[in-house]
Amino acid sequence: MAWKGWAGLILTGCFLPLTTLWGAEAPPSAPWASQELIKASLELHLDETQQPVFRKSVGAFIDDYYRMIRKESRRNVPDQQRRIKRRTRTLTKQLDANLQEVLRQEQWPAFEHYRSLLLKALKSPGSDCCAVTLSPEVAPEHH
Repeated sequence: MAWKGWAGLILTGCFLPLTTLWGAEAPPSAPWASQELIKASLELHLDETQQPVFRKSVGAFIDDYYRMIRKESRRNVPDQQRRIKRRTRTLTKQLDANLQEVLRQEQWPAFEHYRSLLLKALKSPGSDCCAVTLSPEVAPEHH
């Protein structure tokens, strides 16, 4: 299944126990569907009004991130790592701004944890965006 299909499925049902859909593990083609990331999303304790905004914002972030990686991977410039890092930081700030309006102050630390896990999952060598479209010397560094 294409990654967009997985994104829609995951973000639509991100608060359902996904182990019932896939067994013990999420599919390897969906880096944002790790058990750790799903657990972190549940720890946000979003109410019914926050859930659609959260899903839309995270979905847009993932779409924009993949689009940016594909675009940057087509460029043959020496500062590609720096460009990816800078654009990722910009996308992260946009995500924060979108969710700062709906999340309560006590939810923010849990969101920061979720966001860091999401970025880690997207940047991992096994994720579709980095392993398939970028060569190993171009893939984002892990921190």
